[in-house]
Amino acid sequence: MFVLGFTGTFAAGKDSAIAIISRKFGQRAMEISTSDLVRDETTKRGLSLERENLRIVSNDMRLRFGSGIFGEMTVQRIKQNREKEVFLVSGIRSIGEAETLRKAFGKIFTLIAVDALIEVRYERVRARNREGEGVLSFEDFKKSQEKEMNGEAHSQNIASVMKMADYTIQNSGSQKQLEEK
Repeated sequence: MFVLGFTGTFAAGKDSAIAIISRKFGQRAMEISTSDLVRDETTKRGLSLERENLRIVSNDMRLRFGSGIFGEMTVQRIKQNREKEVFLVSGIRSIGEAETLRKAFGKIFTLIAVDALIEVRYERVRARNREGEGVLSFEDFKKSQEKEMNGEAHSQNIASVMKMADYTIQNSGSQKQLEEK
């Protein structure tokens, strides 16, 4: 068994990288999205799934339950599915989440950062048109990114998590180029 955790900038291609690996392992792989955990909680609170609401809810959860809360929830899901060979964890956004996964899985955990040029990521966001994302101006996109990149201990701090990565993938190119990487 091994666990691959993915962190990175907004719309850099983390989910695309996971999909490529997942296809290679088929039924032996399980994808776990910390973003899905946040979306579930945001919906429970009766809020729309706009990026700002997701950020607020996730930071509130980290403040109330510790910066590793989504890592802890992920560890539990992995333990419940031990029959799988590979676990692909997307959306690691806080130091506490990365540390929780490293502590729980040791040498079988690898953290991968995915990044791309900001202009490329902005076009990807506009093209995928998820709720609350497609209407962002480029300036709003940059401001949103800044909030996620350099937060406090209880909030998103993607820049610090990316520095913890074992590997970094630059993904400003095509899907084929990502698959080769």
